Amino acid sequence: MKKTILIIIIILSLHIYLMPESKEELLSKLDNQFSSIETFSASFTEKIVPIIGEPQTFEGTIEIARPTNLRMDIVTPQKQLILYNGTTAWLYIPEEKYCIKYKSEEENFLSSIPGYIFDPFNNLNVDTLYSDTSFIFTTMSTKEDEKFFDYIKIKFSKDKLLPLSFTLKDKAGNITEYKFFEIKINTAKKVNFTFSPPDNIEIIEK
Repeated sequence: MKKTILIIIIILSLHIYLMPESKEELLSKLDNQFSSIETFSASFTEKIVPIIGEPQTFEGTIEIARPTNLRMDIVTPQKQLILYNGTTAWLYIPEEKYCIKYKSEEENFLSSIPGYIFDPFNNLNVDTLYSDTSFIFTTMSTKEDEKFFDYIKIKFSKDKLLPLSFTLKDKAGNITEYKFFEIKINTAKKVNFTFSPPDNIEIIEK
């Protein structure tokens, strides 16, 4: 009898251990983790799949700091610098000797990314959220007033609760996937989020 009771306890304990976490539990863990992140840096690959034309792939590094600072240094296939400091966005292509300055008074596609990294669960609607043994997956739709993106899929590491990939679909139907490697959070590294165009560089304002 004692042996039977012991087996039942073991089975029940194993069943509880194997039960997947609920959506609410996963959401709470992720939300707590993301609220503690002040800086995010990583190497990344970016793959753009347009509705017309051939896919493009880029590699580089990304730096983000609360509340809205973003810096992306693309190293291949062509060097590019992308900056957003909460007011002004820049795209600088040294080899082409020009840069694009996005109007500070208007939202642009770069202005959403820091909020998606740092506070996705308040800036996006959570449609699906589930996990396996190693990862957490979620599909999130954008708010009604979002001008640029339609939905976002995020893959998180289950051990450190960090975003490993972002897949974004824009309003036109183009899909962009970011994969992050060598992720570091809350470091003391100083990052320059400002940009002054070099001399003899064409500035295009949008």
